[in-house]
Amino acid sequence: MSPTDAFNGRVQDVISYTINIGLIDKLSSCFLSVQGPLDENPKISLFLQAATTLLYELCRLCISVSGK
Repeated sequence: MSPTDAFNGRVQDVISYTINIGLIDKLSSCFLSVQGPLDENPKISLFLQAATTLLYELCRLCISVSGK
């Protein structure tokens, strides 16, 4: 197995793991629970920003592995 194939397999494992443990569903619930401005709670704002970055990077990894 080439190093590229091994890397692609690991990326797919990470993405599958995050989905199987329910992380995506939990983050979705967090985003759906926001019903107002976040100016008063900077910790929630930072958490949602980090969650968005995580989802973005997972999408980038998926695209880099699939080539689409």
